[in-house]
Amino acid sequence: MATTPQKYWAPSAALVKNMQKLKDFVDFVATLAELSDADRAKVNEVKYLIENIGNPETYKNWWVCIDVFDHDIQYDASIKEGIYWRKWWVVFEDGLFEVSSEARNKNYDEESYFYCRVNLKNDHNGERIWGECNFDVFVAEALNFRSCLTNTLNNVEAEIAIW
Repeated sequence: MATTPQKYWAPSAALVKNMQKLKDFVDFVATLAELSDADRAKVNEVKYLIENIGNPETYKNWWVCIDVFDHDIQYDASIKEGIYWRKWWVVFEDGLFEVSSEARNKNYDEESYFYCRVNLKNDHNGERIWGECNFDVFVAEALNFRSCLTNTLNNVEAEIAIW
């Protein structure tokens, strides 16, 4: 791993190769009925950005996400406990690459099931790679997200954004 003359750190070829597995998540999200046609049209560009994660000249901010909500638990004050949000996200923003899956409950506690962060900014002084970055595990879990649905935790949203 080397420092590039730009403001970004160059990830190793092995890390870039590992990140390519996340294109399977993008392809899966593209199949979801909950994804809008406008967002579906962004799939190839996001996959291109992942393919070129080692090339700072191609960097744009983007995310691909699946969210599942239970708005009754989230907003009804009489309900005192329960999970109201599950999420599976892949985000690249300002040189920070994050992959996560987590749940949030009524008490605003978060339970993380998967988390990986890769900081590509040259001026970052901490750990460059943090968390469990076995993207096969994340993709397998995300592809099975419907197994987390319940009678009320069932409002599925999917989104792809590029900015």
